[in-house]
Amino acid sequence: MLHSDNLISNGHRALVSAGSKPGLKKEWLGPLAALVVVVLILSVLRPSTFLTWENFRAITDQASIPFILAMGASFVILMGCIDLSIEGVMATAALIFVLLSANSVNSVDLGIGAPLIALLAGTLMGLLTGVIHTVFRVPSFMVSLGTWFIGLGIATVLFGDSVPQLSGHLTRTWASASPLGVSNAFLVSVVFVMVAKFVSDNTSMGRFTYAIGADENIASLNAVAVNRHKVYVFALAGFCSALAGVIGSSRLGVGVVDLGSGQLFQTIAAAVIGGTLLSGGRGGGYQLDLRRSPRGHHQQRPDPTGSEPGISTRSFGARHRGCCRSDSFQPALASAHRQVGDRPCRRQSLSLYATCRRALAP
Repeated sequence: MLHSDNLISNGHRALVSAGSKPGLKKEWLGPLAALVVVVLILSVLRPSTFLTWENFRAITDQASIPFILAMGASFVILMGCIDLSIEGVMATAALIFVLLSANSVNSVDLGIGAPLIALLAGTLMGLLTGVIHTVFRVPSFMVSLGTWFIGLGIATVLFGDSVPQLSGHLTRTWASASPLGVSNAFLVSVVFVMVAKFVSDNTSMGRFTYAIGADENIASLNAVAVNRHKVYVFALAGFCSALAGVIGSSRLGVGVVDLGSGQLFQTIAAAVIGGTLLSGGRGGGYQLDLRRSPRGHHQQRPDPTGSEPGISTRSFGARHRGCCRSDSFQPALASAHRQVGDRPCRRQSLSLYATCRRALAP
């Protein structure tokens, strides 16, 4: 019994120590210094063009699509998965949007229904990717690769013999219009970053994403519906890719199959360079928040099942493994409950009970 308590308390102290914030300078001084140096060099080389509002607006407009794509890809990568279907989903959504809006190929004009259907199509493609990955246990790399080329095939069929062009004024100009000084596309991308940060910090979807990436088995033991959550995240990634396709086609004014060409590499590179580990469980697509470092932000995250703040899924799994090494079931369960806190929820109790039962079974 003493051995079990020591394991639990040691794991608790180790996690809290690892989750302490290393400081702003250690994590962000290098990237900030590099950014300042680049700005200074370009300002000296092109003083009349670089430090202008028109250049700032152009940069933010070009960054809008990578911003949106990175939000969806980051959640997928945080789970330890990968989504390669970005370019195919973008192409399909773009052609659907253009062909269902006022265009030069047919007489169909669904108005606001056109982008909504395009977004729905992209979400369904992501949903299908997640279902195949979870139900049939096919690696996400292979499934999303297939979705990529399926999307390109659908877009090629929809493209037909001539280039469909948007003929409506609103559909051609809304993405690039800048009533507030910056393009509407950039404003949408900023909203997406804020929503992604809120979801990650304040919802079970964000906590479960980190938990699955940290240790999928422990997350499952903590009553997390791992497969269902993965499907939701892949659907979100499909929605982001579809939105990027709609914005890109509106900006160009045409629907083309290779609209997303090159976006896959940029998106994954942006997510990884921004601090999201390819192995999952750490990082996020909103690393511009300087108040908390990526390391402290992840490891001090509350437990996905609602236990005491500052204890992550790894610590809860350490409790499981520690309690199961005691001499009998009831003392082990009582010890684990004491470590959880005064108000353990029902899901925690059931998880502890099931884990100890399996470990102590003859």
